[in-house]
Amino acid sequence: MNAKKIKTALLALILLAGSFFIASAENNSIQYIIKTQYFDIIYKAPSRETARLISENVDQIYLDVRSSLKVENFYHFKNFPVYIEYSTEELNAYFTDYPFRHITLYDTVATDSLSVYKENILSVLQHEIVHAVSMNVKNKGNQVLSQIIYNGWGFSFYTMPSSISEGIAVQKESESGQGRLNDPYSTHIIKQALIENKFPAFQNITGSRDIYPSGNLPYIFGGAFTDFVIKKYGKEKYQSFLYELNNKLINYYVSYEKVFGTAFKSDYEEFKDSIVIPDVAETPYDEDGVEDFYTLFKISGQKKYSQKKTSRVTEVSSFITEEESGSAWLCSDSGDVWYSSKELGDTGFVPSKPVKLFTMTGITKLSFSSDGKYLAVSRTVSYNTRTNLVTIYDMKNKKFFKLGEDYRDATVLSKDGTYYAVAVKTVSQNCSLEFFKISDKGKFEYEKTINLKAGEIPSSLNDAGNLTLSFIYKEGLKRSISLYNKELDQFDSVEIPSDIFIRDLAPVVSRSFVTGQQGIVLSFSYARKDTLPRLGFLSVRIDNEKFSTAKLHLLQNDISGGVYSPAVYFSSQSLKLPSVIFVSQFYDNSKLSVMDTDRFDFEQINVSVQKDERFYNYEHPVEVTIENEKRFSGFNYAFHGIFVPLSLIPLYDEDFNLKYLGFAGITWHSKGYHVSAGYEPFTNTWGATLSIFNSSPTENGSFQLSGHVAFDQYGFRQTEDELIAKYQIPVGTHSHLFFTSSTRYFTGHPEQWPWQSANYARNVSLTTFVNQEVFEISTLHKTGAGINEVGGVYLGSVFNYTKLDSNIKGYKGEGINLGLETGFKLPYLIPFENPENVTLNLPFSASFAIFPNISKFMNCKASVVLFSMEVQQGTERFFFPLYLNRFTVTASYSGSLYYSRKINMTIGNLDKLEAGLLNSVYTDSVSLGVEMGITLNTGYLQQLEVLKVGADLIFDINQRVSDNNRIHLKLCSQLVF
Repeated sequence: MNAKKIKTALLALILLAGSFFIASAENNSIQYIIKTQYFDIIYKAPSRETARLISENVDQIYLDVRSSLKVENFYHFKNFPVYIEYSTEELNAYFTDYPFRHITLYDTVATDSLSVYKENILSVLQHEIVHAVSMNVKNKGNQVLSQIIYNGWGFSFYTMPSSISEGIAVQKESESGQGRLNDPYSTHIIKQALIENKFPAFQNITGSRDIYPSGNLPYIFGGAFTDFVIKKYGKEKYQSFLYELNNKLINYYVSYEKVFGTAFKSDYEEFKDSIVIPDVAETPYDEDGVEDFYTLFKISGQKKYSQKKTSRVTEVSSFITEEESGSAWLCSDSGDVWYSSKELGDTGFVPSKPVKLFTMTGITKLSFSSDGKYLAVSRTVSYNTRTNLVTIYDMKNKKFFKLGEDYRDATVLSKDGTYYAVAVKTVSQNCSLEFFKISDKGKFEYEKTINLKAGEIPSSLNDAGNLTLSFIYKEGLKRSISLYNKELDQFDSVEIPSDIFIRDLAPVVSRSFVTGQQGIVLSFSYARKDTLPRLGFLSVRIDNEKFSTAKLHLLQNDISGGVYSPAVYFSSQSLKLPSVIFVSQFYDNSKLSVMDTDRFDFEQINVSVQKDERFYNYEHPVEVTIENEKRFSGFNYAFHGIFVPLSLIPLYDEDFNLKYLGFAGITWHSKGYHVSAGYEPFTNTWGATLSIFNSSPTENGSFQLSGHVAFDQYGFRQTEDELIAKYQIPVGTHSHLFFTSSTRYFTGHPEQWPWQSANYARNVSLTTFVNQEVFEISTLHKTGAGINEVGGVYLGSVFNYTKLDSNIKGYKGEGINLGLETGFKLPYLIPFENPENVTLNLPFSASFAIFPNISKFMNCKASVVLFSMEVQQGTERFFFPLYLNRFTVTASYSGSLYYSRKINMTIGNLDKLEAGLLNSVYTDSVSLGVEMGITLNTGYLQQLEVLKVGADLIFDINQRVSDNNRIHLKLCSQLVF
């Protein structure tokens, strides 16, 4: 046995183990833990206050969930980990059994969609605890196996679609009068589906739909249906249903009918019939006084523009001055921001032709300064986590000025040429208002910070004119409208009646309306529990430079699509209240609409304006101390994970093709590491593998360090170690930089080919070092709602360094190669609008690569989508539920230029390029492919995303080796995780 190779193998494993210890030690220095009776709360210093709040409440939340679900007699959790992650600035959480049972909670404040709870962070945690409890209603046998083998052992991974698992969680969160089922903005989609006669079947709300609306369906429809079932049959029956789902491998339809004694479909139809909807037309444009914004061009004699070109409008902002007025709106599918202003036409003032200002991904809010000079753009971008940032757009000079990260919901205050950027700063559950003066050159000079009480949230910041900031302030479930006069440094607040939900506050800075002549007017969207979202105004009178009285003006009737993000219409001709441009939110799309408010009746409610002292009294705690806090060690959960009584050790042949050898042994997979070791008696082989990785990628990217070693009856066999690191950085408005680095070291005897003898393989010795660095910059982004609506270009390079040392002839030396690849995608070749759910305008993509590998000089490929149709339908009663996403037909051309057979070319031997190309061979082919996208439509299997199944008919134009058979039929499938 070669002692040197044994030392090399052992050193590799020692280095890996050492890295694991170092990584754990690093975690120890920055993480803490609080233990409660049932839970372990794990966090970092910035989340200490949140950890304290959770530790004081989590046990009672857990016991309340168990009691509510009637599962007090089932297995009690113990040392259940709750990880608090503070670097993700988008409130969310998830429960998973993989690799062991735990909850991860993102420690930040809520946006509008989750601002439906009294204490947001605790209610989000409760939602996840409901998942944990409802997916663990197991019999004793499954409980034992879930403790020994895998916490997720049981059948809910197959039997429980998202509409059931999310449904029970949303139902529970709404029992106390809060939560999404009590929020008219959340439940609007259910009523809207009925209004438009698009109410989905249950198999279509399970979470497999991958076009809008997708994410909301299992939560809102599933929650409402679960609430209907529990009210009809009681919680004891529903507990029996959960027991069936967790312990029997049968379809949820069968379990439902067994427990409740009623056909599943008939109950779902009864649920549908129980929903009360307002008596409104299917489209708001049948109402007198509401217009599709884009039809106004036809009325004014201009070219008619289509709403489809600006699909999924989600945000509007406007300004009005004596000199100019205009509106900007966001199309969220594409990230395009459009703008239209008032211009004089033959029939009076009309909207100008919309122009695209810019494209920017992740936008959450737009807000003009009152004079229209600046447009504040708030967005959430994906690094490896979700990060908030604010950019200010100069409308005149077409320039962006970046305010910074960790800010959201920004606006710009203006008066007489002086400008201040104001944004919400978030840290854990704390918010503050931060003010920056904007210089003429777009520089930001910090001015002041106003701290707000922990857990209370400002939203919809906007410029109400004359350096007055207005915003919605959420305190528990109570909302008010706050007004801050910067010059007087004074806060006033207007209390909103408790039965009214409001959002999307916007200013109306104009004296041209009766309600605004002696003060300010603000528009907003409001709803009561039994209404659709409607239009509202707040008029505030100013006497002696102070706010005196206020009045709410509330639209009295519903319209289909509701009223979202209302802003003053820049061509308004109304007298009392301004006309508004707003978003109509339909079941599966949204449009830009205009309302003439003089055609509608408004309820008026007098409300008080009071000086608000709250904002002067809040100071965020500098340091929180927790009595039972301890340092956290990753080794606390070293023995929590997945146990498999089998070992799989990766082995490689001389061409580095991966093979696995099964051993009698053990495999243990846990959070952050994977280890496997065992023995295979038939070949007298034993081995071990170890892998460490950051299981929760952060802003620093992701990495994986792995290695294995194998021995057989002759001694040392082989070892292979690999380090992979990935990182991505958003650049500009919609571009990304991607970096991937991988390094691999191999030494030993490669796994034998089938045609080789064991002695041949034992006589082959190989040592190799391979390093690959991949860099890519891409502007690829969505340009519309369709799956194929993608545009942009990309450019990438791949650097390879390889060093070989072997006793095989020809397997020795080193090589360097630098490959380049570029490509682009067009959302269409033919500029016409597709019919609904069908693609006919020929989306196109192309790529070209030079020096792709040592045998080729170049590759090229072009593809066009000839036809695509959205199916978006689930099967009803199959044992293995499926969801059909779409059917696609594509045509492709691909070509490769191979070097002369005797030459392997790299960037390191370009002197051979001429010889390599002299006898080069060009091969190409065309193909016609059909493909069906299918999702496994239940349980955790839905996380496998889309299974693509299809066939390609290929015709070889030029072959590298002549073959009479030029036509090939290739069946293909791809499982996308």
